[in-house]
Amino acid sequence: MLVRVWQKDYELVDETVLNAGDFTQVKPGVYHQFEGVEDGVAFELYWAEFNHDDIQRESVGYKK
Repeated sequence: MLVRVWQKDYELVDETVLNAGDFTQVKPGVYHQFEGVEDGVAFELYWAEFNHDDIQRESVGYKK
């Protein structure tokens, strides 16, 4: 699989070739593209990091 990544701070495109069992990471918000150069299976995974400060509550409910 060929992975292309367009960086924000310069106009070159980074290209990485992945073989079976390889992986790569692309930072959030960075434009990227995958190209299958031969038959195979690929997984694109993402996750969000929890930030306990992103919700500000006036009150907190409770059970009696």
